Amino acid sequence: MKFKSILSFVVTTVLVISFTSSSYAQRCYKKDFCAENIDYEDYDYRTQSYFVTVYPGDTIKITAVMYANKQYKAFACANLELGDVTYQIVQPTRKSRRTIESINVDTIIDYKLDEYGEVAYPEENDYEPIEIGRSVESDTVFKVERYVYEKVIYDSKKESEPTFAKNIKRTTRYFIYVYIPEDGKPSGGCLNVYIGRRETGKRNKQREGKSSYVK
Repeated sequence: MKFKSILSFVVTTVLVISFTSSSYAQRCYKKDFCAENIDYEDYDYRTQSYFVTVYPGDTIKITAVMYANKQYKAFACANLELGDVTYQIVQPTRKSRRTIESINVDTIIDYKLDEYGEVAYPEENDYEPIEIGRSVESDTVFKVERYVYEKVIYDSKKESEPTFAKNIKRTTRYFIYVYIPEDGKPSGGCLNVYIGRRETGKRNKQREGKSSYVK
Protein backbone atom coordinates (compact mmCIF):
# COMPACT_ATOMS: atom_id res chain seq x y z
CA MET A 1 0.00 0.00 0.00
CA LYS A 2 2.84 2.37 0.84
CA PHE A 3 4.57 1.64 -2.51
CA LYS A 4 1.41 2.51 -4.46
CA SER A 5 1.15 5.88 -2.67
CA ILE A 6 4.73 6.79 -3.57
CA LEU A 7 4.22 5.77 -7.21
CA SER A 8 1.07 7.85 -7.42
CA PHE A 9 2.95 10.90 -6.09
CA VAL A 10 5.73 10.52 -8.65
CA VAL A 11 3.31 10.22 -11.57
CA THR A 12 1.39 13.28 -10.38
CA THR A 13 4.60 15.30 -10.10
CA VAL A 14 5.68 14.42 -13.63
CA LEU A 15 2.29 15.42 -15.00
CA VAL A 16 2.44 18.77 -13.22
CA ILE A 17 5.91 19.52 -14.59
CA SER A 18 4.89 18.56 -18.13
CA PHE A 19 1.77 20.69 -17.92
CA THR A 20 3.78 23.66 -16.62
CA SER A 21 6.35 23.43 -19.44
CA SER A 22 3.58 23.19 -22.00
CA SER A 23 1.88 26.22 -20.50
CA TYR A 24 5.08 28.27 -20.82
CA ALA A 25 5.45 27.30 -24.47
CA GLN A 26 1.82 28.22 -25.22
CA ARG A 27 2.21 31.51 -23.39
CA CYS A 28 5.28 32.48 -25.44
CA TYR A 29 3.58 31.39 -28.65
CA LYS A 30 0.76 33.85 -28.05
CA LYS A 31 3.06 36.82 -27.49
CA ASP A 32 4.78 38.75 -30.26
CA PHE A 33 7.75 40.96 -29.41
CA CYS A 34 8.84 41.68 -33.00
CA ALA A 35 5.80 43.45 -34.46
CA GLU A 36 6.96 47.01 -33.77
CA ASN A 37 10.44 46.62 -35.28
CA ILE A 38 10.22 43.89 -37.94
CA ASP A 39 8.47 43.72 -41.29
CA TYR A 40 7.22 40.13 -41.56
CA GLU A 41 6.43 40.51 -45.29
CA ASP A 42 4.73 37.55 -46.95
CA TYR A 43 6.93 34.75 -45.61
CA ASP A 44 5.41 31.59 -44.15
CA TYR A 45 6.64 31.19 -40.56
CA ARG A 46 4.64 28.12 -39.63
CA THR A 47 7.27 25.40 -40.16
CA GLN A 48 10.39 26.09 -38.08
CA SER A 49 9.68 29.07 -35.82
CA TYR A 50 10.54 28.55 -32.16
CA PHE A 51 8.94 29.84 -28.93
CA VAL A 52 10.39 29.19 -25.48
CA THR A 53 10.80 30.57 -21.97
CA VAL A 54 14.41 31.60 -21.27
CA TYR A 55 16.39 32.92 -18.31
CA PRO A 56 19.40 35.25 -17.84
CA GLY A 57 22.62 33.71 -19.17
CA ASP A 58 20.90 31.13 -21.38
CA THR A 59 22.21 30.23 -24.82
CA ILE A 60 19.64 28.70 -27.15
CA LYS A 61 20.74 26.61 -30.15
CA ILE A 62 18.25 25.98 -32.94
CA THR A 63 18.84 23.84 -36.04
CA ALA A 64 17.17 25.19 -39.17
CA VAL A 65 17.12 23.47 -42.55
CA MET A 66 16.73 25.94 -45.40
CA TYR A 67 15.66 24.30 -48.64
CA ALA A 68 16.84 24.99 -52.17
CA ASN A 69 15.05 27.51 -54.38
CA LYS A 70 13.44 29.29 -51.45
CA GLN A 71 13.85 32.70 -49.87
CA TYR A 72 14.31 32.72 -46.09
CA LYS A 73 14.00 35.35 -43.41
CA ALA A 74 14.95 34.82 -39.77
CA PHE A 75 15.03 36.99 -36.65
CA ALA A 76 14.70 36.79 -32.86
CA CYS A 77 12.86 38.93 -30.32
CA ALA A 78 12.20 38.67 -26.59
CA ASN A 79 10.76 40.41 -23.54
CA LEU A 80 12.35 43.80 -22.93
CA GLU A 81 13.00 42.67 -19.35
CA LEU A 82 15.52 40.12 -20.69
CA GLY A 83 17.78 42.88 -21.99
CA ASP A 84 19.53 43.13 -25.34
CA VAL A 85 19.11 39.63 -26.79
CA THR A 86 21.53 38.92 -29.65
CA TYR A 87 21.80 36.06 -32.10
CA GLN A 88 24.10 34.52 -34.69
CA ILE A 89 23.40 32.31 -37.68
CA VAL A 90 26.21 29.94 -38.55
CA GLN A 91 26.75 27.42 -41.32
CA PRO A 92 28.33 24.17 -40.07
CA THR A 93 30.74 22.46 -42.46
CA ARG A 94 32.40 19.08 -41.96
CA LYS A 95 36.14 19.25 -42.53
CA SER A 96 39.11 16.96 -42.01
CA ARG A 97 42.75 17.48 -41.15
CA ARG A 98 45.75 15.18 -41.07
CA THR A 99 47.79 15.10 -37.88
CA ILE A 100 50.79 13.08 -36.70
CA GLU A 101 49.79 10.20 -34.46
CA SER A 102 53.28 8.83 -33.83
CA ILE A 103 56.84 8.77 -35.16
CA ASN A 104 58.63 5.43 -35.00
CA VAL A 105 62.44 5.66 -35.03
CA ASP A 106 64.70 2.67 -35.79
CA THR A 107 68.50 2.48 -35.77
CA ILE A 108 69.94 0.41 -38.61
CA ILE A 109 73.44 -1.07 -38.06
CA ASP A 110 75.60 -2.06 -41.04
CA TYR A 111 78.10 -4.88 -40.53
CA LYS A 112 81.18 -5.87 -42.50
CA LEU A 113 80.77 -8.92 -44.69
CA ASP A 114 83.41 -11.48 -45.51
CA GLU A 115 84.28 -12.91 -48.94
CA TYR A 116 81.34 -15.30 -48.64
CA GLY A 117 78.77 -12.56 -47.93
CA GLU A 118 78.50 -13.52 -44.29
CA VAL A 119 78.81 -11.14 -41.34
CA ALA A 120 82.49 -10.85 -40.43
CA TYR A 121 83.76 -11.22 -36.89
CA PRO A 122 87.15 -10.13 -35.51
CA GLU A 123 89.54 -12.98 -34.83
CA GLU A 124 89.76 -12.14 -31.14
CA ASN A 125 85.96 -12.02 -30.61
CA ASP A 126 83.52 -14.41 -32.22
CA TYR A 127 80.45 -12.80 -30.60
CA GLU A 128 80.56 -9.14 -31.74
CA PRO A 129 80.37 -8.61 -35.52
CA ILE A 130 82.39 -5.84 -37.10
CA GLU A 131 80.26 -2.71 -37.29
CA ILE A 132 80.98 -0.36 -40.17
CA GLY A 133 78.21 2.22 -39.78
CA ARG A 134 74.79 3.19 -38.45
CA SER A 135 71.77 4.98 -39.89
CA VAL A 136 68.49 6.17 -38.44
CA GLU A 137 65.16 5.55 -40.17
CA SER A 138 61.89 7.13 -39.07
CA ASP A 139 58.38 6.13 -39.97
CA THR A 140 55.65 8.76 -39.46
CA VAL A 141 52.13 7.49 -38.79
CA PHE A 142 49.36 9.96 -39.65
CA LYS A 143 45.71 10.04 -38.62
CA VAL A 144 42.76 11.92 -40.09
CA GLU A 145 40.62 13.96 -37.70
CA ARG A 146 37.14 15.11 -38.72
CA TYR A 147 35.54 18.16 -37.14
CA VAL A 148 32.75 20.67 -37.70
CA TYR A 149 33.74 24.21 -38.63
CA GLU A 150 31.06 26.83 -37.96
CA LYS A 151 31.18 29.86 -40.24
CA VAL A 152 29.25 32.89 -38.94
CA ILE A 153 27.14 34.29 -41.78
CA TYR A 154 25.03 36.69 -39.69
CA ASP A 155 25.67 38.41 -36.35
CA SER A 156 22.95 40.72 -35.03
CA LYS A 157 25.54 42.73 -33.06
CA LYS A 158 27.43 43.64 -36.25
CA GLU A 159 24.74 43.87 -38.91
CA SER A 160 22.72 47.01 -39.56
CA GLU A 161 19.61 45.02 -40.51
CA PRO A 162 17.77 43.31 -37.61
CA THR A 163 16.88 40.31 -39.80
CA PHE A 164 18.72 37.64 -41.76
CA ALA A 165 17.50 37.25 -45.36
CA LYS A 166 18.91 34.93 -48.01
CA ASN A 167 18.04 33.20 -51.27
CA ILE A 168 18.94 29.54 -50.84
CA LYS A 169 20.30 27.82 -53.93
CA ARG A 170 21.16 24.51 -52.28
CA THR A 171 19.51 22.90 -49.26
CA THR A 172 21.65 23.82 -46.27
CA ARG A 173 21.58 23.23 -42.54
CA TYR A 174 22.17 26.23 -40.27
CA PHE A 175 22.53 26.72 -36.52
CA ILE A 176 20.93 29.73 -34.85
CA TYR A 177 22.50 30.71 -31.53
CA VAL A 178 20.53 33.11 -29.34
CA TYR A 179 22.30 34.69 -26.37
CA ILE A 180 20.36 35.95 -23.35
CA PRO A 181 22.17 38.60 -21.22
CA GLU A 182 23.07 37.58 -17.68
CA ASP A 183 21.67 40.76 -16.11
CA GLY A 184 18.10 40.33 -17.33
CA LYS A 185 14.88 39.61 -15.47
CA PRO A 186 15.62 36.82 -12.94
CA SER A 187 12.24 35.16 -13.42
CA GLY A 188 12.84 34.80 -17.15
CA GLY A 189 10.71 35.67 -20.15
CA CYS A 190 9.67 34.65 -23.62
CA LEU A 191 11.92 34.27 -26.65
CA ASN A 192 10.49 34.14 -30.16
CA VAL A 193 12.64 33.00 -33.08
CA TYR A 194 10.92 33.34 -36.45
CA ILE A 195 12.11 31.39 -39.50
CA GLY A 196 10.06 32.16 -42.59
CA ARG A 197 10.23 31.03 -46.21
CA ARG A 198 8.66 31.79 -49.56
CA GLU A 199 9.19 30.83 -53.18
CA THR A 200 12.24 32.28 -54.92
CA GLY A 201 11.33 35.08 -57.28
CA LYS A 202 8.05 35.78 -55.55
CA ARG A 203 7.22 39.45 -55.55
CA ASN A 204 7.76 41.20 -52.25
CA LYS A 205 4.29 42.19 -51.09
CA GLN A 206 4.52 44.56 -48.18
CA ARG A 207 1.99 43.96 -45.43
CA GLU A 208 0.93 46.16 -42.64
CA GLY A 209 0.95 44.53 -39.23
CA LYS A 210 1.85 40.88 -38.71
CA SER A 211 2.15 37.66 -40.62
CA SER A 212 -0.95 35.45 -40.57
CA TYR A 213 1.10 32.98 -38.50
CA VAL A 214 1.87 35.40 -35.68
CA LYS A 215 -0.76 35.38 -32.99
